[in-house]
Amino acid sequence: VMPLRTTVSSSTARQISQPCVPVGSLRNLRLKADTSILLLMNESRSFSRKFSRKIRHEKMASTSNVGKPTMLWAVPRSISTAFFRAMENHPNTRVYLEPYSKAYYFGPERVSSRYADQPVQEECTFLSVKNTLESAGSASPDKQVFVKDMAYYLYGNKYEPKELLPSGYRHTFLVRDPHKTVKSLYKMSINTQLTGWDSFDEHEIGFKELWSLYELIQTIEDEPPIVIDADDLLQQPEDYFKAYCSRIGLPYEPSMLKWDAARDSIAAKDEWAGWFEGVLGTTSFVKPLARKRQPSIDLPDYVMLSIERNLPYYHNFLAVKTRLEDIAED
Repeated sequence: VMPLRTTVSSSTARQISQPCVPVGSLRNLRLKADTSILLLMNESRSFSRKFSRKIRHEKMASTSNVGKPTMLWAVPRSISTAFFRAMENHPNTRVYLEPYSKAYYFGPERVSSRYADQPVQEECTFLSVKNTLESAGSASPDKQVFVKDMAYYLYGNKYEPKELLPSGYRHTFLVRDPHKTVKSLYKMSINTQLTGWDSFDEHEIGFKELWSLYELIQTIEDEPPIVIDADDLLQQPEDYFKAYCSRIGLPYEPSMLKWDAARDSIAAKDEWAGWFEGVLGTTSFVKPLARKRQPSIDLPDYVMLSIERNLPYYHNFLAVKTRLEDIAED
């Protein structure tokens, strides 16, 4: 398995300048000794972290064959539904597709007014979604729970995002260049025939909220969360899914990367089926160069400005994105 390694940008390493003292002096020897001690301490901490992680994995494996429930947080148009489709195709998963969207758009606490002309779905509260996810594991104890959702659904309501996170979950992230995601979002937002929408709303781009959620997760999880760039995933889908599955405690299945184009996916029956038309017509992950070219479109200035405003958040994610280690096994 090609395991995932999370790399985090750091400030310039502190330089230890040696004072001008005669070679062999006690002061010089003390400095060298102190430096050696620091190196040993860092190596010890690194070993301790790796050993603790190994113990946790062994303990989990010895007590349960089912891994921890996992959330994939994303922005719209980041191939997150293709990712969901792959996880859905695994024989040992129980999957949920954007459950918080129901509360955000249709529930009594809804934030968006896009569907204001439709009856309120009283049962779709934010806390009811959280409760459903927390009980999902017990509903299918032999299945690993996987949830794909958008971070912006957690914002703009009366709750703090932390209050809405289901307990016991591992959180992972998927991002993509906003030049691609925002352009696609704009095209879909004005395609009334396909999506039912007739306008573009910058609040639905989602990068700001995704980064805010990432920073929150960093404060409550022991390890930096997995961050995958969609373009990396498209270039090496098998390697990334093998590594992703390894990290979340799910055995990798080759069948994850190929699926039946028949409309048997949960996505085909969802309120958002129009948005998923692209992935529902595919049978696998396809590298960018092999994809059918889409007609070009001139973006309005306000959409271009939206891209520029979201680029800094994307660049933040690039600095912490998870990479494949160049080794063959754990």
